[in-house]
Amino acid sequence: ETDIHYFLTPPPAASLVHRGDDPVSLELHSPVTYARIDSDIRNQQMNALLMEIPAGISLPVVHREVGEDFFYVLEGTVDTTIGEKEFTLGAGDSVHINTQLDHSIVNSGKTTARLIWVGTPPILPSS
Repeated sequence: ETDIHYFLTPPPAASLVHRGDDPVSLELHSPVTYARIDSDIRNQQMNALLMEIPAGISLPVVHREVGEDFFYVLEGTVDTTIGEKEFTLGAGDSVHINTQLDHSIVNSGKTTARLIWVGTPPILPSS
């Protein structure tokens, strides 16, 4: 007669919300700043980050055998290379990539670019 919640307790609703004035920053010793905007839920299927890429900074080429990456540009301009093709993305533009395709991003603009990244499968440890 034990309640199932004794064994499986869902996360409290408050832990599922991230407030903009209280970022969960990742310390990666990188010129790019990363803040987690996902939540720590069981069987998490994706991660989400707010990224700030300073002018002149390139992200490394990404290739994963399984997964998807989605980038949405909030501010600034970035150039992305997907395979052999290059695209310039500005505020409001997005790109959705199968991670088996080599892809990279560079901020060749004069100001910091802000992007949202969402990716599968999750690559960050649970918080």
